[in-house]
Amino acid sequence: MTYVELYAEVDSVANALRDAGIEPGDRYAVFANNSNRQCLVSAV
Repeated sequence: MTYVELYAEVDSVANALRDAGIEPGDRYAVFANNSNRQCLVSAV
């Protein structure tokens, strides 16, 4: 995965979280195995 691809994925996850009503500064929990998906959500 390139940095450009990573940025696009992180942006997509961030938009999905905003659409779900989560705003900057809100806290949320992620329960997941170690994976690239966990990295994406942590980077938001």
